[in-house]
Amino acid sequence: MNEQATFDINQVIAQAREIITNPVGYFQHMPKSGGYANPVIFVAVMGRQWVW
Repeated sequence: MNEQATFDINQVIAQAREIITNPVGYFQHMPKSGGYANPVIFVAVMGRQWVW
């Protein structure tokens, strides 16, 4: 069964807020598996914010 990941800006905002306010808790509960697509998208969105 092939599940397609969808992009959710609200999830990106929630993750960014959690990383800023509670980085230790965020990284302790972060999944250790699942591929690279979502982390790469997250980094691209966060990196884009610094360019502007």
